[in-house]
Amino acid sequence: MSEGGIALRASRETLISLLVALAAGGLAWLVIGQITKTTSVVIVAKDVEPLTRLDAGLVKLAAVPVSAAHPKGLKRIDDAVGKRTIGPLTAGQQLLSTQLTDPGQGVKGWYPGSSVIMFVPMPQARWAGGIVQAGDIVDLVFCTNEQRTGVSLAKVILTGVPVVGQIGAGPRKWDSAAPDTAGLNLVLSTQDAERIAFCLENGTLYACLSGKAGDRTGTGASLQTVLGLPGGLQPARVGR
Repeated sequence: MSEGGIALRASRETLISLLVALAAGGLAWLVIGQITKTTSVVIVAKDVEPLTRLDAGLVKLAAVPVSAAHPKGLKRIDDAVGKRTIGPLTAGQQLLSTQLTDPGQGVKGWYPGSSVIMFVPMPQARWAGGIVQAGDIVDLVFCTNEQRTGVSLAKVILTGVPVVGQIGAGPRKWDSAAPDTAGLNLVLSTQDAERIAFCLENGTLYACLSGKAGDRTGTGASLQTVLGLPGGLQPARVGR
């Protein structure tokens, strides 16, 4: 082969190598560009319990690679603030639209573990004047019916109970009786549902609007404790 042919072949091989290198470089640039390109998503700032109403301190914006952004992830803080969480959330996770519900709409279809949703008949006057709504947390106070139980006692029996719905909410005429269907749908364990059923048949229940779950039960109140009477001393009854 002549020197000219050898030089031409070398130039051709050099050109091919150069084109291959350029193509590989371009592909690498595209891949790296896709990885390093970011978008803003809403993430959870701290661990959040179910049925929590989100505020600006519980969420924040974070930059993630475009390929890592969930298609149902929220993009703006305003889309999260004021909403209720359906289940528990962990700090750092992306916040999805499917994990939230609007206040008042409840959390249809969600209840943890072996829990049940139980409707508890209760006039509006006994659930914070009717202001309790889906997504709130309530404590339940049981007042015994002395004629049925032989005991006169009031006691907080359950705390941190999630409310997933209500019937009879809204303005009411205080000089008229509340409708028989008024009450709350509560998330309860099966054991607590049995306790609530017993309470309904043997006394009166009150729902107190409260905050996060926690043990706020006390020793109960009776005539003796309310009046501060020592031991089992009974007040004198006044005859007619």
